Amino acid sequence: MNSVENAYQNGDADAAIEVAGKLQTEWEAFMDKSVLINDLGHAVEITTSIADIYSFALSEDEEEVYAACDRAEVQLGIFKTMQMPTLWKIL
Repeated sequence: MNSVENAYQNGDADAAIEVAGKLQTEWEAFMDKSVLINDLGHAVEITTSIADIYSFALSEDEEEVYAACDRAEVQLGIFKTMQMPTLWKIL
C-alpha cells in the first residue's frame, strides 16, 4: 500500500495502478493458500479494501486511494494480531 501511495506522491498514476493490481493479485494468492485461525469475515473486509485501492487507482481518485490504503493498513494490522496463536484460541 505504501508503494501505491508513493507512486501517487511521485505523480505516476500508471505505476500506482500497476502496483495496486499486483497488491490485489498477491492478496488473492495469499488467501487461496491461507489457513485462517480466526475471523474469515475480516479477511473479506481486507479483500474489499484492496479491491477499492485498485478501483480508485483506475479512476485516478487520489484522495480515495489514500483513504483505502489507510483502511487496508489498519485492517491488516488487526488481521495479523487476530491470526497470532494464543492459548485461548487453542483451547
